[in-house]
Order: sequence, then C-alpha cells, then structure tokens
Amino acid sequence: MTSSPGGQRTELGRSEAADTQMTPSSMSFPLGGPTSTSRRGRRIFQSNIGATERRSQTSDQPSQQADPVVEANFIYGTTINESTARKQIREFFVSFKDEGSDEPKYIKRLDKVLDEANKELTAQKTAAGAADSEPVRSIYVDGVDVHQFDFQLYTWMVNFPSEIVPCMDSEVWQLALRRTQEAPAFSFQVKVLNLMESEHHPMRDLNPEHLETMISIAGVVMRCSDLIPEMDTGYFKCMTMNCSGAAQVALHDGRIQAPSTCPECNQKYSMTMIHNESTFTNKQLVKVQEAPESIPQGETPQTVVVYAFDDLYDVCQPGDRVNITGIFRASPVQLNNRSRNLRDIYRTFVDALNIQPSTTSENEVEEFEEEDIAKFKTLSEAPNLVDQLVNSLAPSIWELEDVKKGLLCQLFGAPTTPHARGDVNILLCGDPSTAKSQFLGYVHKLAPRGVKAVGSGSSAVGLTAYISRDPDTRELVLESGALVLSDRGVCCIDEFDKMPDQTKAILHEVMEQQTVSVAKAGIVCSLNARTAVLACANPKHSRWDEKISVIENLTLSPNLISRFDLIYLMLDRRDESTDIRLATHITKMFGEGLSTQAEPPLEPKFMQQYIAYSRSVCEPKIVDGSDAERQIQQTYTTLRREGGASGQGVVSVTVRNLESLIRLSKSLARMSLRTEVSVEDVNEAMRLIRAATFKAAVDPTTGKVDMNLLATGMSASMVAREQSVQEFVTQVLQEGPVTMKTSELLVRVSRKLTDAGDKTATDAEIQKSLRYMSDRGMVRASGTGSDQQVTFLGALAAAATLA
Repeated sequence: MTSSPGGQRTELGRSEAADTQMTPSSMSFPLGGPTSTSRRGRRIFQSNIGATERRSQTSDQPSQQADPVVEANFIYGTTINESTARKQIREFFVSFKDEGSDEPKYIKRLDKVLDEANKELTAQKTAAGAADSEPVRSIYVDGVDVHQFDFQLYTWMVNFPSEIVPCMDSEVWQLALRRTQEAPAFSFQVKVLNLMESEHHPMRDLNPEHLETMISIAGVVMRCSDLIPEMDTGYFKCMTMNCSGAAQVALHDGRIQAPSTCPECNQKYSMTMIHNESTFTNKQLVKVQEAPESIPQGETPQTVVVYAFDDLYDVCQPGDRVNITGIFRASPVQLNNRSRNLRDIYRTFVDALNIQPSTTSENEVEEFEEEDIAKFKTLSEAPNLVDQLVNSLAPSIWELEDVKKGLLCQLFGAPTTPHARGDVNILLCGDPSTAKSQFLGYVHKLAPRGVKAVGSGSSAVGLTAYISRDPDTRELVLESGALVLSDRGVCCIDEFDKMPDQTKAILHEVMEQQTVSVAKAGIVCSLNARTAVLACANPKHSRWDEKISVIENLTLSPNLISRFDLIYLMLDRRDESTDIRLATHITKMFGEGLSTQAEPPLEPKFMQQYIAYSRSVCEPKIVDGSDAERQIQQTYTTLRREGGASGQGVVSVTVRNLESLIRLSKSLARMSLRTEVSVEDVNEAMRLIRAATFKAAVDPTTGKVDMNLLATGMSASMVAREQSVQEFVTQVLQEGPVTMKTSELLVRVSRKLTDAGDKTATDAEIQKSLRYMSDRGMVRASGTGSDQQVTFLGALAAAATLA
C-alpha cells in the first residue's frame, strides 16, 4: 500500500486530477461503507500551500512554482484563515515544551520517528536491496498540550477537525522536510489523544450537535472486522487503440471521480480504472459498546461503530477496553442497492484518529512511566507486600484472608506454557449472604479485562460465539461471546449453579484447553478463550448441608468441578464472638463510623497498574534441581503415599492438583516480581489448596480427604458401600423366593448389613442396585411403589457378573 510522496493528502493541495485536466463526469466510483466524509475527504478551499512544494521537490513529478501565500484564503465553510491556522500550528510544534524541559516536545518526538524510519529504511536496503518503508508515520499530539499552548487553536481543532487536522499533517511534513533537507518518502498523520474533559462524551449522549466535531469515547470492543481494502488513489488508462494516456485520481469526498476525457487523445469517456495499478489503504470496522459500569440502571448498552484506518488497523481486539478519539460523522443510507434514493435517517459512526487500549494483558507490554516503575519495585520489596495486597482487595469484606489470597493468585496468574495453562480457576460456593457476589464484583473491577455474566441469563452461544448478519455486506459474521471477550482476563460468572446444563458443557473445553470450537452456518474455527474463570454457586437446598458431599450440594458435574484449582466453602456458622465482630464491622461501614474506617494500603487504580505491570514483565520459573522443585515433588508423593496407606483406595491428590500447586506457586512469586519460585511460595500454595480444595473434598462419612469425590462424584467409602449393598441384594435374591416385593428385599438386606456391622440400607440404595442388575439382565422389576415386585432371572447370570 502506497501513498502520495508528500506529507499531506492530495485533498489539501490541488488534486492530481487537475493536472490531468479532469472535468466533471457522470461516472463515479463510490467506496464501500460510510466514507463520503471520511478522513480522506477533508474539504479545504484553495489550500495549495505545501502540495506544490512537494511536487517541486519530487523527481518523479513535474516541477512547478509554488503559489504565493494568500492572506485571504479561508477554510471552506469556516471563518478560519488558513495562513493564520498554519502559523499557529507551526508555532505549537516548534515552541511547545514540557515543564522542566529545554527541548521542544514534538520536535524531539519527530526526530525520534525520523530516526526509526531511517533505521528501518537502511535495514530494508541491506536485507533486500530495495526500500519498502511504511507509507504513513504517526505523530501523537496531546490535546491538553494544544489547549495549554493556544486555546483558540484547540477550539478550531475540536470544532473543525476535518479542516485543521490535515493542516497539522502538512505542517509536520514540512518540519520533517526542513530538518532532513530532503522530502520524506512517507506521509505523516497526526493522532490526537487525551482531549479535555468537555470533549469526553458517553455514547448515549452523542447527538447531532456533535457531528463533524472531535470527540472522545470509552467502551469495550465487541467486534473487529477483517481487513477492508479502501481505494486511496485510482489509476485510469485510456482504452483507445495506440493511446497511452493515463491518469491518477485521488480520493475526494469519499469518491474517485473518473476523468471524462483522455488527457492525450481527448477521447470522451475512454478512461477505465485499472485496479491493479491503484493504491489502497487499510480499513477496519470496530464495534464498541458501553462499559458495564457506565450503563445507567435499567438501560440497555449502547454501541457505536468506529472506522479505523492505516496503522490503526488491528490495534485492538474484542474484549479490550479502549479510549477512542475521533470525528463523529453521519452518512446517508440508500433505500436499496438499485436506487439512489436515501433514507431520512443517517447512519452515524466515528472516524478514528487514535485508539488507545486502556488495559494491558499478559504478553502485552505497556509503556509505564519511570516513576511508576520505581514505585512498583519499591512495593515488591516490601516485607508485608502480601498483607498490603490482601487488605486492599475488597476492604469492605471482613476477614476471609485465604479467599482474598486465592483471588489475588487468580488476578496475577502464572505464565502460560505450551503444555499447560497459567490461568487459575476458582469456585466460591456455600451459604447465601457470605459475600460471594461482592468478591466477584471486586475482581471484575481489578481484572485487566473480562466480562461479567449471570448463570440464569446466559446461554451457550452467549458465552462462546454467535452468528449475526453484517448490516453492510449482509454476510454472516461471527460475534464473540463472554468467554472469548475475556481472553487473557477473568470471566466472572454469578449464579453458576443455575446455568443450563448445555451451557455448563461448553466450559469443559474452555477451562482446560482454553479454546472455543465453533462449527455454525459454514463457519468452522477455534477461538482463543485464555481466561480465568471465577464462579459463584449456591447449594440446591439454599443452605449448605455438611452431611453430604460437595457434588450432592451443588447441581454441578464432577468433571466440571475438578477443573477448578481452588474451591472455597464459604459457610455461615453460628459463633457469638464472630457474630459480634461482624455486626460491629457492618454497622460502622453503613453508619457514621464510615469516616473512621482505615483506608486500604493501595488505591484500586495503583493496584490494577501493579497487576498489569507484573503480568507484562514477570515470568517466574521453577529452576531445574532447585529446592522449590524438590519440595513440589516431595509434597505430591507424600500425599499420594498417605492416600494409599489407608487401604481403602483413597486418592488424596491428583495430577490436576499438582498442576494447581505449580500455578499458585508461580503466581505468588509474580506478586513479588521474582523470576524464580521459592520454597516459601510452594508451601504457601499448598496451604491455600489445603484450606480450599482439600476442605471441599472431605468425605462426610469418613472425614478424610478423597479427591475422587470431586473427580467422579463418589469417594472410596461410597464405592465400598455401594458394592456391599449390591453384594447383599444378590445374596438375598439367590436365597429365594424367585419373586419378592421390594419392601421385603429391603428388610432382608438391611438385616444382613446390620449383622455385618454396617448401617441399614435405604430405598434409594436398593433401587440403584436393582437398576444395575436389570441393565445386565439379572432381574426383572414390575409394578411401582410398595407393590413393586422383583423376579430373579437365574444364578448363572449372577455368577457370571460376580466373576
């Protein structure tokens, strides 16, 4: 993709179509999408300055004498004198300095861009023997600097961006020309950012008075389209025999106007566009939605369409929180493709000048100030670092330090390797009113990126991806769901137990492989969902029953529960001293004592920056042969040995628990910005697993930890009890009679269990054994309830099954 050799676009000076004696023609080539007033269609009246100078200094174009500066040149549609505006822009770039600096800020920035361009140009010449540098270079201008330097210039830039920003592009190119004494081989684009607060508008407040003005919006990226090649310069060639006439026509007002006459043979309507010789630029559609915290209560989220051009292509990804500075525009909409009639309602969009992702995920290095980096390193060396982080996370929630430590491990995460995920999954379950949802809200605010969902209102396609039809092209496109939008972040799911079974099945792949496989409407792909899952679940009987297992309390499958690294049981136990302290804490928080509450050690914004910095620069490792590695191996083998020593087939730890131990150890090391995992990290990670997952995996009948309870839903003691009941049912049926009532079978089996020193059987256990035997053709059941009878079909089948 190429551009004209000057710094400003062709619209700023005389159009190249004028050099080809182009006259208005009935034939035009409208471009796809709302570009009739795009950034490439700025309107400036008699703005010849700079364009003729560039043509005179470029060898491949005819030399022309520069036009004199006319003081009466006004920008079309405004009362702004172009010469005055250019003079003020030039003074701003040359004169503005930061406080405490002796060198102009933007001259220094321009020199840096020129040096980088020259290095790339030299490297390309050395590598390939030819230069293929980028056609556009960006110069970032802070709106606050413009406001501080010249309020009038800032007002012009905000109210007439389509006219002033091209002048800024041109002046930057002229400055580069003066500093290098040669015409740059690329153009410049000024990217304005950080406007004053008065130009920051919520999406739902945008109205017609903001059209054609510079605005700033913030939101979450919901969709990014594929690359859309947009024509920047059209190449036309005469089709008359023996005529070599050709013309290049630049984009103007969103259209490429075809020459009506050949510049050489003067043949009418003989010029045809040659697409292979035309130049194109990058274009991308970005759909941005309001951030969840900025949506008024009871309102639906608003979306804005943003068009990104040139180097803004692929700057953001779905799920990113972004701050966008651009020009709010409107374009007419045709009734249909066969008619030129337009609708009376225009389609609005934002022509992006700059897109800033406001969050940084792992493997995305954000530029932090040296002062902030120094604060981060000082904090990481503090002896009470973990305590400060724990006290700063959800300070309004009383105690529960182990839960807060586990959530911090999830926020910091562990480095992802090709063999294992680095994200920590956590399940909070227990009695109501134990702050589960509040923890969810705090983590959602601190997470680098992510989406919050509710189980009862979520569907499978809403979590993964869904198919929609593009309003412009009418093609089927894939829209990202909550898990894909949370890529490299945290997906918070409340009311996890109320999620439909079909939706829960989606999470099996996401929580282990961290991908979402889609095969819908001819679209077959695998999307990244490298997200940590934080879920909250309530027991199915409202209150937690400690006499039964976690699987029986929750409506979740064992396969899904086993994928959580930490499972916290948050129970509301009665204790008078604890109740008094909790009541005192809550009354002070809601009463006058609120002002006397201690402030958290770290501000939420600083804590979020510290988490982002640690995720981007710190990747802890377990050194081969280190004490930490030996401690992990010893812990795992010891726990396995303890489970096997019971003689009941108890599994006290699994490989997934070992991977969780490694992940938690690395995340604890990352909190302190250390590159190596220590023995202390391993011990603390093991303590967190014991306090969380192991407590949830306690067999209620034996009081021992059995990880089979989470992996299969049945502990070793449950399996032994089931086998014992099955064995006695078979003995009673073999003793006869051949047909008996279920109630009689229950009495006789219970008597045998009592004689063996076990508790009596329940009707549910008998029915389960009968279903097992019926599936294998050993018995036949008839009737229901108390009248149900069981017929034994022979000892041969029973002997074969027992064998």
